[in-house]
Amino acid sequence: MVTLHEVIREAIISFGGVASSNEIAKYINEKYPNTWRRSSIKTCLYSCSVNNPSAYVHHASTPKFLFNHGQGIYEIYDSKKHGVWSNGMRIDEVQPIQPKEVLDTSPKEDINVNKLEVELSQSHAASEVKISSTETLKPTRNEVENANSKFSFLDALKSFIAKIKLIIFLIFRI
Repeated sequence: MVTLHEVIREAIISFGGVASSNEIAKYINEKYPNTWRRSSIKTCLYSCSVNNPSAYVHHASTPKFLFNHGQGIYEIYDSKKHGVWSNGMRIDEVQPIQPKEVLDTSPKEDINVNKLEVELSQSHAASEVKISSTETLKPTRNEVENANSKFSFLDALKSFIAKIKLIIFLIFRI
């Protein structure tokens, strides 16, 4: 008796080397009626794919001879056409990191460094607080009240809404 793997290979070859999972299932059900369920065929397609890492974990002993293009399209695997795969990962594309790429800190665009330094020193001077040795570091009551009133109810509401949006984004990956 033939195995499901052999029948899948036969079906894909009959379609010229590329076929959809629906075409494969139809071929198998017509040629071998009541032999395999559709779910078994889909599982076998999944497990025979060289570019499916989970297949190497859950179906390690299954022969890997298919390339899954996604959207239910499968093709007989050819390393010259699809690249070299190992454990579901493409290994012929991996490029080592070049030290120059990591260590290159030169600016990518022309930046006027002197202008940036002047702007930075001006903004720093404007925000600089000078404290004499006779002044205390405790804020006055007015300073505390002003600081508290700067964060209004509206700001709290905006912050709350932003947090809710973030939670929704993380849950639904919108």
